[in-house]
Amino acid sequence: MIDYKVIMLLSLMIAAFLSLAYIDSKYKLNFIAWMNGEKSSPFSDAKKISSYAWSSSFIDQTDESECALSHENKALKSEVEILRERVQVLEKIVTEPSYELNQKLNQL
Repeated sequence: MIDYKVIMLLSLMIAAFLSLAYIDSKYKLNFIAWMNGEKSSPFSDAKKISSYAWSSSFIDQTDESECALSHENKALKSEVEILRERVQVLEKIVTEPSYELNQKLNQL
């Protein structure tokens, strides 16, 4: 029969591997690829690793701020489009010959 120490050791190794796999997939650290020999170093892409937060609250705040920025961006784009239309209307008014004639009459 298998000794309980062997079972405990195997279960500890499985728990450690699953924990590492979870952290690796959540923060995209590439530890599993590094352990399989696919990468030379899991820390070779320092900017990528430093951009990932270690707390979920920071990630949630980032998602919320990106969502807010997206809504603000859409609002600003629609406002710019409205202002462009208004400028086009004003250009039409100013470039009309009757407008120029009215300006000359007003100067007299």
